[in-house]
Amino acid sequence: MGTRGLLFIRCRGRYFVIWNQFDSYPEGLGDAIVHEIPTDPEGYRNWLNSMREMYSRSAQKFEDQILTVDVNIEQDDLSISERRAKSYLAVDDRLEYAPIQTIMNRFSNDLFIEWTYTIDLDREMFAVDDAACFKLSKIPHGGQWIRYLAEDARQRRKLRDNTPKDIIADTLWKPNVDPHLKVLGQALNIELLSLTDFAAETMLPLDLDAASPSTAVKQMMPARINFLMTTFLQMCRAYRKVLDRFVLGWEPSCFMFREMAFAVLSLAAGEVFFEYPEVLDAKYGPNGYYLLPNTRTENYHTRMLPRFLHESHLPGIEPGSAPKNTSFWFHNVLIHLNSRLDLNDVEEASVVAVVNDGLGQGYEEFYAMVLSILDVVLIRVQKGRDGKPYIRRSPLMPLFEFTDENSGYAHGPRTRPSQSQQGLNKADCHDAKPEDTSLEDGDASEEDDDAASNKSAEPAATGYFAFMLMYHFFNAAAAKRLSGTRSLLFPNEILSLIMDFSDMRTYLALAQASAFCHEISHHKLRLNDDYAVIGSGEDPETFVLEDLHSGKKIHSKLSMYQENWLGRAIADGLKLSPVIGVADTDRLSIMDDVAIQLSDVTPKDPTLSETEEGPSREQYGWSFPPNERDGDLIFNLPSYAYLGAVENAWGQYLSKLARDAGDPHSRFFSTMLRNRLYRCLLPPGYRELGMEPFQCSGFHAFFRHERDETPEEWERTLQYVVRQLSKLEARPRVRFQRWGHPVIVAFSTKVKLFYYVFHREVKPAICSNAKSYTIEIAAKCTDPDPGSRLVQLIAGEDPIDLKDDDGRMKFESWIISLCKNSSLQYNPYTEQFERDAEVDGGEDNGEDGEEDNAEDHGWDDGDDGGEDGEEDNGEDDEGLEDY
Repeated sequence: MGTRGLLFIRCRGRYFVIWNQFDSYPEGLGDAIVHEIPTDPEGYRNWLNSMREMYSRSAQKFEDQILTVDVNIEQDDLSISERRAKSYLAVDDRLEYAPIQTIMNRFSNDLFIEWTYTIDLDREMFAVDDAACFKLSKIPHGGQWIRYLAEDARQRRKLRDNTPKDIIADTLWKPNVDPHLKVLGQALNIELLSLTDFAAETMLPLDLDAASPSTAVKQMMPARINFLMTTFLQMCRAYRKVLDRFVLGWEPSCFMFREMAFAVLSLAAGEVFFEYPEVLDAKYGPNGYYLLPNTRTENYHTRMLPRFLHESHLPGIEPGSAPKNTSFWFHNVLIHLNSRLDLNDVEEASVVAVVNDGLGQGYEEFYAMVLSILDVVLIRVQKGRDGKPYIRRSPLMPLFEFTDENSGYAHGPRTRPSQSQQGLNKADCHDAKPEDTSLEDGDASEEDDDAASNKSAEPAATGYFAFMLMYHFFNAAAAKRLSGTRSLLFPNEILSLIMDFSDMRTYLALAQASAFCHEISHHKLRLNDDYAVIGSGEDPETFVLEDLHSGKKIHSKLSMYQENWLGRAIADGLKLSPVIGVADTDRLSIMDDVAIQLSDVTPKDPTLSETEEGPSREQYGWSFPPNERDGDLIFNLPSYAYLGAVENAWGQYLSKLARDAGDPHSRFFSTMLRNRLYRCLLPPGYRELGMEPFQCSGFHAFFRHERDETPEEWERTLQYVVRQLSKLEARPRVRFQRWGHPVIVAFSTKVKLFYYVFHREVKPAICSNAKSYTIEIAAKCTDPDPGSRLVQLIAGEDPIDLKDDDGRMKFESWIISLCKNSSLQYNPYTEQFERDAEVDGGEDNGEDGEEDNAEDHGWDDGDDGGEDGEEDNGEDDEGLEDY
């Protein structure tokens, strides 16, 4: 019963993450989801359009109200109401996380999350554990889809081999390869060098047979590249699961792909600085950004520092830090982003495309790079002796290694086993080769060609040499461009002093302005405005830092930042996270999931020991003994309260009315009033409570927030209520006569009370002196249209306002009457409370001698301790998807 899971609903590229506490196995939550999907084409299309409309509205609200941050408003001075309105919980307070364009590592299968399900409204796909993917429109119903779930030898989720092809959804992005590029590639005669030859001929001699850095290699590396390399390896660890899970489905132009690729480029080029998360105001962290200390505002021009991948941005500014295009110049290198470079034809076409792009821009000599996040190709274009382009390229080099052994997915990304020369012709001789192809690189002579291991100790280390070559490639491109440049205003000695006293952004800009400044930046890695790395220590993990305020030299050990299960640092030290997008202060992003740690140094700004508690989720839950004051919550809810607070206030109010009824059974009312079992399946902006059918006539209550109240939303809500109740009516598991259910529909304190009458073939007799609603119920009970059978018990076109005494008394008299006769059923034809009458003919399909239980009617029993008990195998869960 305590099988935990998550439901992901993807719409407009955003993932809405909702927790499910109970029965998350396929026979429970999984089949409940499938049951929601109509099988007939017209019904399916209407359902899909309705779902897209609802979640598109939620996505639009998130983008307009949450992601766009108005810096003209002093964030510290926001009222409670304004802060709640700016929280992602204002979109839907069931959400576990802001609806960004990926799912972070914490929301994957583990000890606490046993099953995950994805309803992808964009690609019309239903996935189990992000691995077994069905077409939404063709998934088998009646539990038949479950038989196709399987695991491979490594216990990874997959579909069985005998799964019909026409029901399988393909989530891989399919690149279109231009056939013209293949012809053009043959004409260009691009020379593919081995990795060793490419490094030796264009940059530096290295022994590249090793896959991971040895201690000796690290000791010989300049401090700058060693520090950046450590940060890159931490990035590999931080985002490995995300890439394993999603990268094959990302097209190059999508936000996630561009941002992740740009982060790799920024680290390799050194266009990055490091921030201290502990000194940042994290109260808005869940919404996607931090607030900087006031002392930094002058340098940053704004107090907002967006979180990497979370899309918070200033008004009128593109979210993220990456260029919008997939081809752009970056640090004198022409970058071309493309996915699926593991496919030979895509790799070849991408190389040709970027070369053709550079030549088309009029460049005879340039550096180029093709990047897929997972892999990279480096390209050098020069003018040959014959005047024709002389083009050399590296093999495809992995930055992130994924194999069948280390991938979490049976059909996840896979690193190409051998970096062969498939698809490209390696020239045996090239008469057009220029006389001098070596590139100036100030750090190259400091490298050592020693490597200790032929196999990576861990997947993150595989990209070591690829990243190092990218670093030198950027350095070589900058050195080539800046060769011979000098300042016409200042001698080098003055330039050196200017760099020492400049802020971080100016420092990086000067490094790209002259050869002398560029050389300084490679010997002094500015971390931020407080510290710089100026050398290496006695071992590869020790660096010599300079305190830029005092000039003090500090020997500090660099390590990967780690936390214990309580979220606290395991070791003492200064936590640092890289910030990218340095060229434009309006588009900075802090990679706060990537954290390194330096010993023996402290931040200059005061740390924030405690983060102010932000908005939280609420839902109804019974307590014993009950708090009498909670029964009045509904009358005092602030306008900024979320819908979960409305649900809780209504639950407490109804429980109080039950206690006031005085019936001996009503003291158990609060424990029997329950949430819908699968709250995650409720539409955004809806909540639901209800009773078992044999308690208080099985009344149901549907709640929405007063801020959503309009005539159109009342109509939309009643249509939803009718659909849900008609599903309940259609359930065949009924042993006892039930005439229908009382129904509460409310927008906060604005409420209407209905009776939903079940369909009958013959109009029944009614009591003498019947009330108007009884006459209407009897007249409409034979109508096949469920919407006609929802009859108001308290007349009036406008809803009752509970804050109005007269209206509230009418409403409360009904609820107290239902609770006073909680063990009886209200007969809408006799206007009396009666005992259940067993149906003739044995219509019940349930097990003998059992009444419908809470699971059969889909109510959450509120027990959070399910992991110690036996789990329900789902065989007795028919109808769970409805209530």
